[in-house]
Amino acid sequence: MGQATLGRAGIVVQETSTIGERAARVHGDSGDTAVTVDYDLADPLLIRDASAGRFTSRSWMPFRQALVPAENGAPRRGELARIWNLLQLEGKRPSLYRGKGRIGLNVVDLFCGCGGLSIGVKQAMEAVGVRPVFALAADLSRSALDVYAKNLRPLRTACENVENLVDYRLRTDGDRSLPDMESVYLSRDLSILAGDIDVFLAGPPCEGNSNLNNRTRRIDSRNELYLDAVVAGIALGAKVMVIENVPAVKRSKQNVVARALSLLGSAGYRIDNNEFTLTASDYGTPQERRRHFLIAAKSEQSIMMSDLRRLQIPAPTASDAQTTMTNVDIDKTVNSKSHISPENEKRVQFLVEREEYDLPDDERPDCHRLKNHNYLSVYGRMRPNQVAPTITTGFLSPGRGRFTHPSEPRSLTPHEGAKLQGFGEDFDWLRRTGTVTRSGYANMIGSAVPPQLGFVVGMGAVSLL
Repeated sequence: MGQATLGRAGIVVQETSTIGERAARVHGDSGDTAVTVDYDLADPLLIRDASAGRFTSRSWMPFRQALVPAENGAPRRGELARIWNLLQLEGKRPSLYRGKGRIGLNVVDLFCGCGGLSIGVKQAMEAVGVRPVFALAADLSRSALDVYAKNLRPLRTACENVENLVDYRLRTDGDRSLPDMESVYLSRDLSILAGDIDVFLAGPPCEGNSNLNNRTRRIDSRNELYLDAVVAGIALGAKVMVIENVPAVKRSKQNVVARALSLLGSAGYRIDNNEFTLTASDYGTPQERRRHFLIAAKSEQSIMMSDLRRLQIPAPTASDAQTTMTNVDIDKTVNSKSHISPENEKRVQFLVEREEYDLPDDERPDCHRLKNHNYLSVYGRMRPNQVAPTITTGFLSPGRGRFTHPSEPRSLTPHEGAKLQGFGEDFDWLRRTGTVTRSGYANMIGSAVPPQLGFVVGMGAVSLL
């Protein structure tokens, strides 16, 4: 959003508002970014021209003129990308000018969760005129996989532990061990796809690397799942790989990222300039969430962090995100607050009545009040005019973070958590089926990759094909 050129691979996204015949043009430049606006009140449209590498296309969405703050009768510079993002959060879907005869790109998503990363990659591919074909989605959570299947319609799904999908022996390489690629076994679900995958996605469980993990931080057998994902992508012969995790994965005691890079380099993937730590709020997510991405490709092209930054757009605040919510009465599981203890009820009431955002120590439980602590955000209230803090799997409880509603004395609903995670209203959470529990929603939403980050790395991945 905004226009950007992504290294030699080339990413360009340009958004234009065309509203009828009476036109005035506003040109804005910021480095390699340019926005052109044509406007007339008769027929309000946003038109987006996007290209990544050899792919290019144009799409459009109608919009409400009231969304556009104007200066001297023209939309303010930089507003159009923000509006496009708000429309997508409202559940609006762009229409392609050239929707037929599109090339298809095959995608595999391992540890897919409910599909946040895939949704963003899908939006990126469609923006440049590519038809994504999700050949396989795999996850250990049946409820998350059901939600993924409803929204992304993969050709095949596998509700399997990764050890049942890929296996290998380890070999010694100096003072470290690396997978022996000649010993790799792929399950039938994966082996039938070998040689046909364009983009391989994976978000291995990050709990072992999380700063919230006080027991096995950085040393955890789950960290080795990162290598399992890379091995699967190499064995499939994927042209581009995108591996997502928390930034702390770089500090894993098992050195999984360094070992993965060594493995990728030996397999013919370009491994320079391929690590990116992105903050979701920089790219339009109403949440302060940081994620590490490794993007590796069998390509002479490369991408740079400075190129991805050109896709930055202003993020909605926590209150802005609420205004994009609809269908709040469809299902009580998704749209009802949690039942919290009487003590926590008093705490959230205190915050709202006193217009406080941090709970004073004398209102905290003894485990905080009677000793020094650094849990200032726990029991805190979200600030309405700022983006939300990182949404974790505990976001339904005020005692798990700054998860008290910004303007009401209550906890968040799963629907509100999904919105702060960047999901649009068109995303189907299987609300009508009643098959997903509240804890199921909390786990899949809190573990998801914001689709806006998926869009950014998706544009990068497609530009390398």
